Amino acid sequence: FASRVGGGAKVTQGCGAPHGMTPVVQCDGRVYPCIYRVGMERFLLGNVLEEDFPKPGVCDWMVRALHVDHLEGCAGCQWRYMCGGNCPMLRFTVLENKAISPRVAEYTRAIMCDYPRRVFELLLWEKGRDAAAKHERSSSTEAADRGRIC
Repeated sequence: FASRVGGGAKVTQGCGAPHGMTPVVQCDGRVYPCIYRVGMERFLLGNVLEEDFPKPGVCDWMVRALHVDHLEGCAGCQWRYMCGGNCPMLRFTVLENKAISPRVAEYTRAIMCDYPRRVFELLLWEKGRDAAAKHERSSSTEAADRGRIC
């Protein structure tokens, strides 16, 4: 991830599943976008043994639904284009559960956001240290070059 931190980096989704990057095929031929959605019928992509595969609407819906600008709590976050809303597993399995307590919802949001935010802060400090060290090396080389007579 550190290699993507820089000018113009923008992650609009924290998940590769809507783009077909993490499919799971069960023994009976049913296909789901990732391991965390197996058994969730609204995410069923179809069955490789039948003519209904792939169901194009599921991935299209996920692409729209998981865009970071559409996620509750993400639209105003300054880190949103770095994490892309993070992995939506907790969003789909915990936060969409009407029976969860406010305490569980608060904890879930915290682990979805606090951990990546801290990682990004560390990455940015690392990038800053690298840039400062590079500038310092460059400046000392230029100073040495100016001090040479020949």
